[in-house]
Amino acid sequence: MEQNLHLKNSRIRIRRAGVYLFLFASGLGSTTFVTGANLLVLLDFFLFSVLAFNFFYLLFLRRGVLALQFPTFLVESQPAIPQIRSLNPLPPFAGTLTLIWERFSQTKRDSTSVLHFSQETRALPIRFSLRGPYKLQSLKLEVEFPFPLFSLELELSTCVEILVAPLAASAGMEVDDSSFKSMELEGEVHKIKNYLPGDPLKLISWKHYAKFGDLMVKEFDRISLEEVTYVIKYSQESERRVFSRALCYLQHRMENLEPFTILGNGVHYRFDGNLKDQSGLLRFLAIYRTPAGDVKNATILGSSF
Repeated sequence: MEQNLHLKNSRIRIRRAGVYLFLFASGLGSTTFVTGANLLVLLDFFLFSVLAFNFFYLLFLRRGVLALQFPTFLVESQPAIPQIRSLNPLPPFAGTLTLIWERFSQTKRDSTSVLHFSQETRALPIRFSLRGPYKLQSLKLEVEFPFPLFSLELELSTCVEILVAPLAASAGMEVDDSSFKSMELEGEVHKIKNYLPGDPLKLISWKHYAKFGDLMVKEFDRISLEEVTYVIKYSQESERRVFSRALCYLQHRMENLEPFTILGNGVHYRFDGNLKDQSGLLRFLAIYRTPAGDVKNATILGSSF
């Protein structure tokens, strides 16, 4: 979702350095009036010119409109680069963008630098180290340019939301192998079919390939495959580790076409053994909350991780 920043709604404030410079220039002007020194007159004129230039520069900048856009879906630690573009010609400026996010009723604050030069506007990336739905509650743009004598400040509420999915455990992480023991497919081979992109490599019939040169995939009778129900339990300290390893384990079941259901707080996710797209699982885990109370006949993911 794109958010327009109308700089005309901002305010210009004088900074402490501007106050000191104004007082110094005023005092110097009084001395100049008494002594009449030409050099002091020029210096005083220069100081007031710097103040006036800084003020009117930011005043001209208030005519601008910026369009701010964030990616809507990310994975933990993936850089999120705010896309900022100017909707009308603006002079160069540099500033700081402060963002206030809400995640599961908790507040997170981020800051990034913004630089506009010529026709391009750049911002440094920000990172979300923990999964969850992040709602941007408010933002503040502060510009001190070209001198830190005045600042242009814009504050507004927004309704931007980013969904951050957990990152599956990688080979570099310490993982308990017993938690990821592969369950063998049950049942007899029902038939073989042509290989399609996305089919598990372990199901390829290599004997058929050696004999005929065609990639074929075994299709099992799935009557005997039992669907398992899971509940994910975690603490604030273990949340990232639990979801990282749970995702790795659940993706492993998907690759083996093993059906499962995950129970959440009022919602659930079901994999029936035929789904190819894993984005639904990522989005579900991004907003997952453990159901209140004990769930009967459910396997807990988290205690063994």
